[in-house]
Amino acid sequence: MMLAIAESLETVGSILPALSSRYDDEDYGTDEYDKKIRSNCKIVEAIAKRYGSPRGIILTN
Repeated sequence: MMLAIAESLETVGSILPALSSRYDDEDYGTDEYDKKIRSNCKIVEAIAKRYGSPRGIILTN
């Protein structure tokens, strides 16, 4: 999972794109912002699955 974390941080800038503070606030709440978040979540999910997570998540309880 360390590789998944590293790749997510490199690619998206976060392992939790929906909670990341790296996004510009100027487009917060717009459709463009929502598309960016959904896209980044899909990327992180694909990375997690590539490294063995069956549900596509990096962090678990």
